[in-house]
Amino acid sequence: MKLFRKITVLSATLLLAIPSFSSLAAENPAAQQAYQQAAKLYQDAAEQGDSKAQYMLATLYRTGQGVDQNLAEAAKWYAKAAEQNYADAAVKIAWMYYQGEGVEQDFAKAANWYRKVSAEQGAAEIEYNLGLMYYQGSGVTQDFIAAAEWFGRAADRGFADAQYNLGLMHYKGQGVAHDYAAAVFWYQKAAAQGKVEALNNLGNCYYYGQGITKDVSQSVVLYKKAAEQGLSDAQYNVGLLYAKGEGIAQDINTAVSWYQKAAKQGHNNAQYNLALLYYKGEGMSQDLNQAAHWYGLAADSGHINAQYNLALMYYKGEGIAKNLVKAFELYTEAATHQHGNAQYNLGWLYYKGEGTKQDFAKAQAWFSKAAKNNIADAQYMIGKMYDEGTATD
Repeated sequence: MKLFRKITVLSATLLLAIPSFSSLAAENPAAQQAYQQAAKLYQDAAEQGDSKAQYMLATLYRTGQGVDQNLAEAAKWYAKAAEQNYADAAVKIAWMYYQGEGVEQDFAKAANWYRKVSAEQGAAEIEYNLGLMYYQGSGVTQDFIAAAEWFGRAADRGFADAQYNLGLMHYKGQGVAHDYAAAVFWYQKAAAQGKVEALNNLGNCYYYGQGITKDVSQSVVLYKKAAEQGLSDAQYNVGLLYAKGEGIAQDINTAVSWYQKAAKQGHNNAQYNLALLYYKGEGMSQDLNQAAHWYGLAADSGHINAQYNLALMYYKGEGIAKNLVKAFELYTEAATHQHGNAQYNLGWLYYKGEGTKQDFAKAQAWFSKAAKNNIADAQYMIGKMYDEGTATD
């Protein structure tokens, strides 16, 4: 088995959130009366253009304290305060546009408000959000260079998610120079603040010697730190290193334990490796039913080797009821993704008419694809079809 190195994708969640407010008003009549009085006073001042009153009135409308909850009114008053350079209001209206809360969702307007606040305040969270919007092309033209610049500003202020994303962009060469050493630098910064994805990716860099001296034992340390915090990629990597005995004494039982943790979170490579161990009876008693179960979960998420192995089990009736139609379907899935043995077996099913209608033309076509993937049996079958007169060209 080969070490599965998964670079975790950029976070898709904006970090700025509207703060929660006390619900005491709903439970305490005296507090509710006080909010109602405050709302009247804020209303009077807001209509006269007081930006702080506009902000506070918007907040009451958003939370339904002292007034009936009305998100559209909240957005209106946040916008009025923001237009007077009230930074907190600009953050709130940007968030509401991003979420489509009280206003029609509009990423472009959200980005404009974030840029305005950033220019005035330079808040790391806002710079991070702008970086994310440029990375995704949300409300702005996708621009990796601009994304890296905004992530860089937030990273310089010590914002861990920005440090991690900037490291990832250096690792991939998106918007910045492809530079493993720079990736390691920013991963280390983020990891020091407890960013679990950074711990895992830094472990990858130590494992492969990318941007830092190769040290598999240090990879184990970093993977374990992330794994213990529940990151499935790291759990898988710890399991794999225990299985291979790299950087740590080989221990199949411990490998199984970590694979199970990752597999239960839907990690398809862990599911596949766990199925292999159940099939072979390594680190546990052989259990073909469990092997089929875990192959099935991995296959459902598109794991090509799992699709192929599960097809074999359906074809043979191992650990699962024999089902040639299911075998045909799974071979087809794997074969369309260039799995040479699946292409050969799919050709065989067409050739024999097993699980599908016999079709020599399709059999030959799949044998030909498998032959191009250096499957010797496929080359033989093409010759055999010509010899027996079943070849179609």
